[in-house]
Amino acid sequence: MAACRSCKSKALVTDSVTGGTVCSSCGIVQDFDDYQHTFGGVSGPQGTFVRVGTSGTGTDYSYKERKLYESNQMIEDITFRLSFGDIRTREVKSMINKVTDGEFGLGNWFSVLVGACCYIVMRQDNKALPISEVIGAVGCELYEMGKMVNRVVGFLGLELKEFDLVGLLEKMIKGFSGFSGVEEEKIDLMVKQGIFVIQCAIKWFLSTGRRPGPVAVAVLVFVGAVNGVEVRIEDVAKEMNVAIRTCKLRYKELLEAMVEVAQNLPWGSDVNVKNIVKNAPFVLKYMEMKSMEDRGREKSKFSDGSPGFDLGDVVEECLSKEVEYKGIDGGDSAVDNGLRCLNGTEGLENLKVSHGELAKVYSKFKAEFLNRNLTNKNDTVDYGDRLGGLDVELFDEWWSGRSDMCEKLLMEQLLKKDVGLDVLPPSYIRGCNAVKKRREKIREAKRRINSIINPPIVTSSNAFLHNGLDAQSCSSDDISTVENVSSRKKRKKGHDTIDWEDFIIESLLLHQVKEEEIEKGHYNALLGLYVFKSGLV
Repeated sequence: MAACRSCKSKALVTDSVTGGTVCSSCGIVQDFDDYQHTFGGVSGPQGTFVRVGTSGTGTDYSYKERKLYESNQMIEDITFRLSFGDIRTREVKSMINKVTDGEFGLGNWFSVLVGACCYIVMRQDNKALPISEVIGAVGCELYEMGKMVNRVVGFLGLELKEFDLVGLLEKMIKGFSGFSGVEEEKIDLMVKQGIFVIQCAIKWFLSTGRRPGPVAVAVLVFVGAVNGVEVRIEDVAKEMNVAIRTCKLRYKELLEAMVEVAQNLPWGSDVNVKNIVKNAPFVLKYMEMKSMEDRGREKSKFSDGSPGFDLGDVVEECLSKEVEYKGIDGGDSAVDNGLRCLNGTEGLENLKVSHGELAKVYSKFKAEFLNRNLTNKNDTVDYGDRLGGLDVELFDEWWSGRSDMCEKLLMEQLLKKDVGLDVLPPSYIRGCNAVKKRREKIREAKRRINSIINPPIVTSSNAFLHNGLDAQSCSSDDISTVENVSSRKKRKKGHDTIDWEDFIIESLLLHQVKEEEIEKGHYNALLGLYVFKSGLV
């Protein structure tokens, strides 16, 4: 009979719960020696803590059911990070169902597919969702997301709508954490100004061929600086998940465009990139007034031929509507004379007034309006009729927000607007400059090739005559030696002006490549086709 391994007592009992052997004297649990095989196969009976499922799975769910469940969980997680509602989430699931033929999937590729479908759904609804935000929610690289978007669009035969850059800017201004302490009225004002500025940037082709995120960041920082809200580009770029260096380049381009517009102001020659923010209220006011005028109307000019301004538009802007002055008494004051001239009773051609004199007239007019202490009701009515119900605050506001460009416009409408600057796309200008530079390099390469093929004999004889020697009395070896020395000096002198592009152009010219093809700059393709003959079988 077995005895306890501790006290050697033979008083052993069996525990009814666990089935183990326990010593009743010392309470020590004895070694297990009663193993029983419970399962008869892969589909055996149900155990105490383990439930045996179907063959090869280990659970009650099949692989397809588990895949569908986990893929739906992944879709809901990514759409939740992007703040999608139930309707857009269903649209994303429907698009993924079409792409995968109802199979869905698991792994990193499926998360990229979900992000691509989210981006496409928002583009189809004409809503602003930058691809950088999708990348941040999914956790992948830009090229992976772009490649997946192209594959999905090509597979479903879709056509992406134009990206809503205006909507993106509005979303960024309202959602930026740096503006959390700013008043709501100022936020609305910044949104209108931002829409106006970003549509000017679109008209100036600053967004053509560029990613929309950095352009919107540049406009946000500019509008914030104009309204006295200091924000750093680094903070905005980090929060919007865009490259800081690219945002700084777009901001610099925007400031340079504003400086060009400021040249139309009387003090425009003093405006530069460093002080453009301080002059921005005047520049934006000028741009707003220009955008509200009719481009088809002939503009006035001064006697010297320089572009003038329409004083009627100035009055219309100040008074907010056309004012008709009839029966003005006491017309000897400067204000009455100025108003009569602006109304056209004396003719704009007879009005020869400088900017300083115009400012004095305006100041005196404003002072008369503000300092007029009326003593009876009749004076109030007369002056109100004279001004057409003008609000005093309009004189102090530099931004009215009445331009059509404060709302989203189509590209055709933007191109018809005049904001004081009409430029060509920067990429087109750089391309023209690059072609001009290559044309100069081709000309220099042809000159070098011709100098080698047809060496100047006169140069060597002049060198001998300069040294007191007769070229006819010297041998051919001496002449070749002098030519080599002079050519070495020339190469040494022009060593810094020749780079790898010059050598490539020389090689292409020697292989009879047309100059028109070289000017395009596709050097790798031309070298493979003409020099290395890789395109020939």
